[in-house]
Amino acid sequence: MHADGRALHSGRPGPRTSAPRSTSTPHHPCAHPTLKNWREAYYGSNYPRLVKVKRKYDPTGFFHYPQAIGTR
Repeated sequence: MHADGRALHSGRPGPRTSAPRSTSTPHHPCAHPTLKNWREAYYGSNYPRLVKVKRKYDPTGFFHYPQAIGTR
C-alpha cells in the first residue's frame, strides 16, 4: 500500500475467488457446529500433536473459536 492509502498493483491478476467447477456455496472455516467427533473427523491422529503446537505458538489462546484446536 502506498503511504497515501492507494493499493499497489503488480500488473498480475489477483487470486481467483473460486475454482472453475466449484459450487456457489463458500467454504466456512469452522467445523460443523453439531459434529460430535470433530477432533477425529477433521484432524484424526494428528490432533494431540496439533494441540502441542497450538499451545507453543498461541499460549494465550488469541486464535480461538468454538471448535479451535485445544478447546474442550
